[in-house]
Amino acid sequence: MQVIESPQTLYLAQLYIAPSSQNRGIGAAILRELTDKVQTCRTTLTLDVMKNNRARQLYDRLGFQVIGQSEFKIKMRWPESVQPENDSL
Repeated sequence: MQVIESPQTLYLAQLYIAPSSQNRGIGAAILRELTDKVQTCRTTLTLDVMKNNRARQLYDRLGFQVIGQSEFKIKMRWPESVQPENDSL
């Protein structure tokens, strides 16, 4: 896992779960801890996911919303996050 943290935002840069450990709730537990943190710190939580990545289903299920996309990736934000002023997509 790689998280980049600044005073205004928490960016989940990477989250990899070994195939043998997938579908056991590990990713969801990690994301819930991150969403709890941004609620407490009143920051935003964003991530990028490849369009063909199965993790997208997890992000959708946990309530992340699409806020942008490129040819290969989708940018998502957890909606309970407080958006900082002058936040540009």
